Amino acid sequence: MKATRNILIVLLLVIASNAMAQHTAKIVRVVDADTYGLLVNGKIIIARLTNIDAPELKQDFGEAAKQRVSQTLLGKTVSFDSLGTDKYKRQLVSIRIDGKALDSLLLRNGWAWLYLKYCNDANLANLQRLAINEHKGLWVCGVNSVCPPWLYRHYSYRNKLKYCKG
Repeated sequence: MKATRNILIVLLLVIASNAMAQHTAKIVRVVDADTYGLLVNGKIIIARLTNIDAPELKQDFGEAAKQRVSQTLLGKTVSFDSLGTDKYKRQLVSIRIDGKALDSLLLRNGWAWLYLKYCNDANLANLQRLAINEHKGLWVCGVNSVCPPWLYRHYSYRNKLKYCKG
């Protein structure tokens, strides 16, 4: 009985470690600053970076953030962990490029917001605070001049004009 239990524990550990295994991929498309096409084993998967929310393409700084991220990522090989899927069937991922967490890079350069609804990481919050204080990226005009994408997506056209640039 004890041997069977130990075998089950080992099997569960193997399954869990495979589920959390780090993979490599080539970035072949940047949809926007937080969504990418990853080439994995000859197949392209659409992946959404966790922890952050980047401006929508029609928002102020949306295209600029996409361009900056494209310059940084396109054609590069990255490592990633898949953390499940979202309601749009995109893989939710954490990505590392040159050994550095991509969410950290985006926040530090002011290319995205910390997605507070899904992440409360103090280190990431600090990186965003530094970008705000240094007026980097979307924070160039200060904290009150930008509309977070989670609000932008839910505003009507009239309210987008009134409360959000872009």
